[in-house]
Amino acid sequence: MNELFSQIEPWHWMTFGFVLLILEMLAPATLFLWMGVSAIVVSVIAWLFPALSWHVLFVLFGSLSIATFFGWREIAKRKGYDKEDVPNTLNQRSKSLIGRRGVLNEAVKNGIGRIQLDDTFWRIEGDDMPKGTKVQVIEVDGATLKVKAVE
Repeated sequence: MNELFSQIEPWHWMTFGFVLLILEMLAPATLFLWMGVSAIVVSVIAWLFPALSWHVLFVLFGSLSIATFFGWREIAKRKGYDKEDVPNTLNQRSKSLIGRRGVLNEAVKNGIGRIQLDDTFWRIEGDDMPKGTKVQVIEVDGATLKVKAVE
């Protein structure tokens, strides 16, 4: 076993690093990313210092992997990349319209009307209002926007 690991060359570490980066593309979780980067760094260190034993390189790889993973998590928290208070409106176009304002294209009668926002006509619900009233989207129920009059 000792002979097997003692034959590991810097290009082995480089290949291992690129394999991990490819795995990251297939299963994105940013875990393989930092391990791949660490393996590439270890390959450079192994190339610069060929006398280092495989024990040291494995410990270095493990330490770098842990340090880069938790280091990135800390940076992400400080920069706000992991904020959960930002609403996820991906594939929920109607929810991204909450807070938008527009002018009624049709009068709201019996609580039902229509409004055009951007290039789409939306069914709306709200108090009865005449055509031309300025409204704001306050809620979404499926494909129906609930609106209120604004000034």
